[in-house]
Amino acid sequence: MDEFHSIKGSKLEDIFLSIWNSENLINSYNYGGITYNFDIRRISWIALTSEPDKLKETLLSRMEKIELEQLNLFDLSKIIYKGLNGIKVNNVNLEELATYGRNNGRECYRLGKNIYRYLESNKEKEFNKNHWDNIKKHLNLRKNGINNVEYSIMKYLKQHGNASLSKLAAALQFTTTSMRQGYESYLLGNDYIQILPQKGRCLTIRGHKYM
Repeated sequence: MDEFHSIKGSKLEDIFLSIWNSENLINSYNYGGITYNFDIRRISWIALTSEPDKLKETLLSRMEKIELEQLNLFDLSKIIYKGLNGIKVNNVNLEELATYGRNNGRECYRLGKNIYRYLESNKEKEFNKNHWDNIKKHLNLRKNGINNVEYSIMKYLKQHGNASLSKLAAALQFTTTSMRQGYESYLLGNDYIQILPQKGRCLTIRGHKYM
């Protein structure tokens, strides 16, 4: 069950609390006049979420919590290769490509599929460095996966030194909420910008080096 935190506030929370009663191996739940039996010895659930804080503690206590490690460049490069659908790779470092995937498996898979579609549309059977240079140009891909809006944020801070959230949002014509949740998080999480008391948003040393 993907995006499991989405059950917050729904009837499913109470249903799973009943089914996953840790004191019993066989539990039942009545729905629509029909009783459904669940034998915990024979049935397993796998729930995935990146927001476990949204789940009730009573629900989490009924589950075995498994924390996954952060994917490294080698892992991400394998995900890109999977998206290539068996296309032969010639003189291209897939780990270098993975740096454009924003440290995210889903983004890397999408990148692999975009490369595959580009090659397929041009009836190419092999992926080489020239193809990659053309794809970067056509998709406007920047090093480390920085997108256009994030680059605009860094460019503004480079020119103005620092800015408050409201000033930055107004300058780029975004709401403060979309700016904070949609675009700042990647830059903050990867040490390209920082938030200083009294000064607001400004570039870090890494951010200046990138620009």
